[in-house]
Amino acid sequence: MPSPNDPTETADSDGDGVGDNADAFPNDPNETTDSDGDGVGDNADAFPNDPSETTDSDGDGVGDNADAFPNDPTETVDSDGDGVGDNGDAFPNDPSETTDSDGDGVGDNADAFPNDPNETVDSDGDGVGDNGDAFPNDPSETADSDGDGVGDNADAFPNDPTETVDSDGDGVGDNGDAFPNDPSETVDSDGDGVGDNADAFPNDPTETVDTDGDGVGNNADTDDDNDRLSDADEAIAGTDPLNPDTDGDGVNDYRDDLPLDPNETRDRDGDGVGDNGDAFPNDPTEWADSDGDGVGDNADAFPNDPNETTDSDGDGVGDNGDAFPNDPNEWADSDGDGVGDNSDATPNITEELVVTASGGGGGGSVDPLLLLLLASLICYQYGIKRREKDYGILVQSRPIEG
Repeated sequence: MPSPNDPTETADSDGDGVGDNADAFPNDPNETTDSDGDGVGDNADAFPNDPSETTDSDGDGVGDNADAFPNDPTETVDSDGDGVGDNGDAFPNDPSETTDSDGDGVGDNADAFPNDPNETVDSDGDGVGDNGDAFPNDPSETADSDGDGVGDNADAFPNDPTETVDSDGDGVGDNGDAFPNDPSETVDSDGDGVGDNADAFPNDPTETVDTDGDGVGNNADTDDDNDRLSDADEAIAGTDPLNPDTDGDGVNDYRDDLPLDPNETRDRDGDGVGDNGDAFPNDPTEWADSDGDGVGDNADAFPNDPNETTDSDGDGVGDNGDAFPNDPNEWADSDGDGVGDNSDATPNITEELVVTASGGGGGGSVDPLLLLLLASLICYQYGIKRREKDYGILVQSRPIEG
């Protein structure tokens, strides 16, 4: 009820003791004043002097209108608008990040190793952070144990800073291997270009080989294969000075009369043809008998005719087949009359007449008819010879081989 002594008031509609004229909420007994004029009485207004706010749902002292999280008393602002309040956002001004699990200053979204405070980037994607990766841009390498600049994966000697490659795979690095491409050699003590393993004299730069194993290197040894033939003599003979049996026939070159022929070892007659192939191994003038007649080809006037060996008169017909072996003009006597065919006018007719006695006693007479017949035959043969000559036909009798 308004005071009877207050000329400005006459009624108190809500009975709150404040006259309606002075009561901003004359019908609300709980309210009388609206200091900020926002329509909400001061009693109910959490911010009675702030016309933009009336409620603070989470009681955090920031009005709901200004509070980005009106129901979260721990948050009021989301500066980067990422939905996470600034108080809980490790990166309140970065909308792409909210958390930094390892506290390394790089947000989890951008951190390749969000739980490792020592790493944030893996440039080569090999699973090892750049800080701990000796080769951050090489996905095949991460460590260089010996610090030689070559990654352990590619380094044949990862713990030896002086070696990285072993080209021949012999266990010795190329830098320390005198023969980096030869797996059988690593050291050349005398520097002669031949590895110690193959060098018969590893500490003597003037020697490398001792073919005959006599303790004298081939360079100083005058008989490298110890076959009793000097290297100089073998060079002349064409034999191998490093092989005591050049032709491999089981006979030492020195004892082998034919050291370049594997089929021969002896030449008893010294004619240059080995005994195995020499038809006359004890005759230095002969070695072949082509016709097998027992006479060597050199002495055989007919080396390919087993029936002949000599031509005494040199007429090209062997003595065995030559009816006149000492007459170079004759070799055949077709009619056996003792006159050679070349000189015989009738080489095919025996001109010798056997006279038969026609009477008894000590005397005899020739039958005139026989004489006439003989004369006729001779004339007939003579006539044939003349005609052949006249027509230029040369009839030559061929030798008859005996």
